[in-house]
Amino acid sequence: MVMIDRVRCAALLISLFVAVAQIHAQTQAAMNAEARADFERADADLNKTYQAVLAKLGDTESKQKLKEAQRAWIASRDAEAARATKEVEGGSMAPTLRYEAMTRLTRERIKELKTMLDNRSGSGPKPAAASVTPSPALTPESVQHEPQTAAAESPVNAQQSANFEKIRDVSPGQKFAVRISCSSEPADPNDIDPNLITAVELVSLPSKKIVLKLPQEDNGSAPDVIWSQDSKWFAFSLSEGHRVRYTHVYHRLDNDFTPLDPEDLRIDVKGDFRNEYVNPIRWVRPGVLLLEQHDSGREEDATHRFTAKFDEKTGKFRVISKKKVPSKE
Repeated sequence: MVMIDRVRCAALLISLFVAVAQIHAQTQAAMNAEARADFERADADLNKTYQAVLAKLGDTESKQKLKEAQRAWIASRDAEAARATKEVEGGSMAPTLRYEAMTRLTRERIKELKTMLDNRSGSGPKPAAASVTPSPALTPESVQHEPQTAAAESPVNAQQSANFEKIRDVSPGQKFAVRISCSSEPADPNDIDPNLITAVELVSLPSKKIVLKLPQEDNGSAPDVIWSQDSKWFAFSLSEGHRVRYTHVYHRLDNDFTPLDPEDLRIDVKGDFRNEYVNPIRWVRPGVLLLEQHDSGREEDATHRFTAKFDEKTGKFRVISKKKVPSKE
């Protein structure tokens, strides 16, 4: 009888551990998404402030100096954010720590630019654009550039000179496409070295005006975009650290693309899983997306295909069907 009670107690402890692990994974994913959203808002504010300062600079030389200073600051910020995640590199907390660091540094940069803007707008002496330099504590290092995700075209997003660009993932209506800008021409345009990529943007055709700054993978590569038949929806998957990969969807109203919550494009799977990868397969029809989710753990794996449909009343996706995919083994 004592042995049975011990077995029951052990089973209860294991089930509690699994439940807590699953809750932690979901909570961390939400924290990652919130930290990313905070950075996107800060990045949008940065773009507006930078554009305002640039507009105040009358001569070409001053503008060029500000652009060079901003490029140096971006490299410094990304290096500092990379250092902030070193202790948890590869862990589920890494995206949160990275975005928190980038948000903090971006807000500090906004204050610097606003000070410069106030000085140029007032009656006091006007500092030269060259005085806007990165903090000495933030030394540029050879790290992957974390994407800026502001939705509007701005000098901050477009400032890095592109010696090569590739247009791909053109929408069915031929009105939009993904533009990959590179610092130099790649050896193989169909297999671009991520280290050469300076920006990934959604642009309108044929003007190539920037509609949306797209995020990049951790290694700097561009995500693969899947369009709906009516060109009003597009989806791509993106890693949130080594253990999580989510599907991101944007919906076009008029000419504005709005991001939707990636948390609505996944399913809860029972089991002791540590890794979760959700990838879009194809658009069944506009607003209805077929996806595949793979969950893996130390002792088991599970793959599901599911269909998510956009609900106009709630403004969210909801899963309308799902099935488990048999193991290839």
